[in-house]
Amino acid sequence: DSIYLLSDGFADQFGGAKGRRFTTKRMQQLIGNFQDLPMKEQKEKYDEVITRWMGKEEQIDDITLVGFTL
Repeated sequence: DSIYLLSDGFADQFGGAKGRRFTTKRMQQLIGNFQDLPMKEQKEKYDEVITRWMGKEEQIDDITLVGFTL
């Protein structure tokens, strides 16, 4: 089992092709997709996703995501 604590910064970040918010729904899908990977690999995946999503948009808030396995 894993537990995740996160701020709203990831979900609220603007980007993508239309410059829209990432959304909580997408964030939940990501967590579901990545939850079985080792934590180090998850970090790399989240970094890749948010960097790609932001493109040339500026970061608008803190982006905090903490995950740990029980």
